[in-house]
Amino acid sequence: TGASGFFIHQTPMITERDLAHVRSMPGVKDVYASGDLQPDVTSPIVFRGKVVSSGLGGFRIVAISPNAFTENQLLHGRSFRNGRETVVTYDVARRIAKELGNEEDVAQVLGKTVELNFVQGGVRRSVQVRIVGVLKEIPFVFQNAAYLNLDDYYDVRRTVPGSGPVRVFRVVGVRVSSVTEFDQVKSAVLEYFKTSSEAEKLRRRDAPDMGFITISAGEVTNFIREQVQLFASFVLQIGSFALLVGSIGIANIMLVNVTERTKEIGVLRAIGARQRDVLNLFLTEAGLIGAIGASIAVPVGILFGLLFLRVGPFSGVSLPVTIRPEWVPLAVGIGALVGIASGVYPAWRASRIDPVWALKYE
Repeated sequence: TGASGFFIHQTPMITERDLAHVRSMPGVKDVYASGDLQPDVTSPIVFRGKVVSSGLGGFRIVAISPNAFTENQLLHGRSFRNGRETVVTYDVARRIAKELGNEEDVAQVLGKTVELNFVQGGVRRSVQVRIVGVLKEIPFVFQNAAYLNLDDYYDVRRTVPGSGPVRVFRVVGVRVSSVTEFDQVKSAVLEYFKTSSEAEKLRRRDAPDMGFITISAGEVTNFIREQVQLFASFVLQIGSFALLVGSIGIANIMLVNVTERTKEIGVLRAIGARQRDVLNLFLTEAGLIGAIGASIAVPVGILFGLLFLRVGPFSGVSLPVTIRPEWVPLAVGIGALVGIASGVYPAWRASRIDPVWALKYE
């Protein structure tokens, strides 16, 4: 995975003979397969009689080869070795650790037994498995999942032309020996699947309109980065519109303020205040309104951002959250500048009021 690996995606058609062939190809370091199990909607994972996560929130139970997980991907523990063990994602480990009294200490979940419930062949299955590994919190990777041993829980089969029923997979992961060989190996593997693989025979017979797709972690990262940039651009446009609306609001408030304080302005001018003093007074007030508004908007914006990651379209995916402290005073400063800019006309209008007329104003 990463820059040193990629995935082959297809409906379940890739056979174990295909895996063996790819494993023997030059430049291939390792190969593993996976298949999704259908989690129980109400209680896919249970710990000490309590549902840890609901299937309605997008929980996944994945049957996968033990060699899929490397030491670099595991935060604690190891990969499973049999069907009585499981590896869970960081978020799942935190929820279980919370039940144990300290959600930050995810290492304490190792050795604990959880119940996984899923539907297989139309029959609901419930298995008791021991947690032996916790995955790192990897950005852009689905974080609400548990992994089981492929050979113990996955048995989707198809009949290959000229052969009997064989186990087939939808997703196959390939690790390359060297990053420099990545493109070459990727092209060779894809060429094999498109020409002489058993999966190609099944595709021609059962799904002629479909094809094979290769996806590397780098490609996924680039795609998500592009989507995030588009979203950031959209948010920037919304923010600019909000600033415009806010500036109009501040200008209206200040104009009303000038009208209501006309007599006060007359008194100030009568006791010696200059036009510049009145101008600065109202500009300062407008700037304070903008700064106070920004000070309230910053924590509210952070709160809504965190809430969006939990319940929005990115829920269940680990996305890095960056809150730079230096942005807080910058936001307040921009709010103050917007307030001052919005208050220029009302302040100028206040400074130009005739003091004699202002003292007579009721």
